[in-house]
Amino acid sequence: MFLAFTVTHSPIEAPQRFLDLYPKSWVDGRRTYAAMASALDEAVGNVTTALKSTGMWDNTLLLFSSDNGGPSLVGGPSYANNFPLRGGKGNAFEGGVRVCAAVSGGLLPKSQWGRQLPAKGHTHFADVYSTFCNLAGHSACEDSPQNAPSLDSLNLWPMLSGHTDVSPRTETLLEYRQSKKGLDAALRSGDWKLILGEQSGTGYWWGPEYPNSTAKLPMTAPGCPQGCLFNVTADSTEHMDLSADFPKVKASLTSRLEALGKTVFQSDLGGKMDLEGAQAAAKDADWWCPWLDGAKDLLV
Repeated sequence: MFLAFTVTHSPIEAPQRFLDLYPKSWVDGRRTYAAMASALDEAVGNVTTALKSTGMWDNTLLLFSSDNGGPSLVGGPSYANNFPLRGGKGNAFEGGVRVCAAVSGGLLPKSQWGRQLPAKGHTHFADVYSTFCNLAGHSACEDSPQNAPSLDSLNLWPMLSGHTDVSPRTETLLEYRQSKKGLDAALRSGDWKLILGEQSGTGYWWGPEYPNSTAKLPMTAPGCPQGCLFNVTADSTEHMDLSADFPKVKASLTSRLEALGKTVFQSDLGGKMDLEGAQAAAKDADWWCPWLDGAKDLLV
């Protein structure tokens, strides 16, 4: 089951009983965002309680994750805080792509409870697909539509279950998109991260209590038009651009980024939902995919 909550997200609002949990002295946006998080917390609790009361929890693997870092735009439309990370939603700095995630449920061995993961390497939300496919006995997970590339998803269960301390993922293409202002792109490889472009102009470092003012910040933070190189293991807040110190690393990652950029795939976002096609495809399978007109336009 996939459950997508609509908080914390615009519109910025929360029931009064959640607002009352936080000091009235806080800036309204920050107080409301905190109240929205509490509402989300209660909703997740309702789900886990239902699974336990029906006896389903013991055979459940629950994965909770944000889809991106919070958008931080004082004055609207959002008041998220990604402290101490740099940036936020809409760019590839760590504040936009490094998010909170957790796994739980009775399927998770007790030896793994309370353990921080991964001990080495990193993961990407794309890996959820292969992980659950393998747990469901569908290890191939390669039901790719015509004209779509092979999956980038990796199976995380050996790491989640404690059979290894190392993530299978060592590289992630975080972004590769052309805009009117040029290329915005980012590649994570091992400890290194290469990031290019203006990155939406929101490469700020946020304070621990943000927002603490009602004034709207000017969106003029510097990006990385010449390319920035960070060791995000040692410097997760991306303060130290190491381009001048490691030119060979930067050149190698730039070459790799360009090669991966040639494989970017985008489905037909202008297509129309084809429910009959989805039903026909589901006759020989035990799951559905989002479906657009024609198999070649299947969303992946």
